[in-house]
Amino acid sequence: MTKFRTLLPLAAAVALAACGGSDSGSSTTQPNPSDKTTMTLGVSDAAVSNVSAVNIVIDGIVMKKGDTQQTFETRDEDGNPISINLLDYTGDQAFPLLVDVELEAGEYEWLRANIVNGTSVENLSLGSHLTYDSDLQVALDVRRKGNDGVGEIQINNVVVNEGDNAFVLEFDLNRSLVLPQSGTTVYLKPTTIRLENTQTTFTVSGTVSEALKQACIADNSELAPAEGEYKHVVYLYSEQAEQPSDIFETDPVDVNSPIATATLDANNEFAIGFITPANYQIGFSCLGHVDDPEVDDPDFSIYQQQSIEVNSATTVTFDSAS
Repeated sequence: MTKFRTLLPLAAAVALAACGGSDSGSSTTQPNPSDKTTMTLGVSDAAVSNVSAVNIVIDGIVMKKGDTQQTFETRDEDGNPISINLLDYTGDQAFPLLVDVELEAGEYEWLRANIVNGTSVENLSLGSHLTYDSDLQVALDVRRKGNDGVGEIQINNVVVNEGDNAFVLEFDLNRSLVLPQSGTTVYLKPTTIRLENTQTTFTVSGTVSEALKQACIADNSELAPAEGEYKHVVYLYSEQAEQPSDIFETDPVDVNSPIATATLDANNEFAIGFITPANYQIGFSCLGHVDDPEVDDPDFSIYQQQSIEVNSATTVTFDSAS
């Protein structure tokens, strides 16, 4: 698996906000809009449990600047829209969707990824789809408020600077996947997807001790899942979060809701990629299985929490002795 940072050129600072989200707080010098520059765009995600593949099919990237729209094709060697298994590109790894494409520097109204919804194709392999650990495959659809039902991921207010620009679309699947209440189609919430600058962000990674995991399970025995296992997740919050909570969506975004998440792997390790420099709170919970991203879950709680400062690659350890 290829590390994204080995594929991308140096990038200038960017300022951007996700559709329906808030300003990321980055700052930039406004470029001359007549200048030509280059952009590289990758795709990454934070892993989830109970699924073996999350295939997103992208049929082009469109950018709108003033009255002009520019489209960049994203096709495989057979001419089909590119299919990316997001679980192959977690933490600080990313799939290079666009490499050094030329465009004007300046402010763009939006960047949009056109998604081939799984329910829009007869052959599910040609559309976005999710595969459970049981090998069951189901359609994966993106629905954006106000559009015509076509799968779209839209990031508003993107600034492309002079020189080389390197961005990544970060899919936090714990926050963005909505499992079906009825039927089988899984939905992907576009408002939870971040666009970040790979050269001005860092990775937060670390481990959770087995002793702490077991202590969390013992203390929450009444919340054991009816099927499967406890879901162990690390949650990253703003420094301003007073009562760090589960994943739920509000408008405006609630300061107590997590910024990003990561599910522990088989080695009790985690990685949260592309985090902007700032002070944060970070917490561990074994109750990811009760965390429905559509609602505020009263049974959810953070088991252990600490404050961190991110100004470089940051390592965090959660241990029963902490």
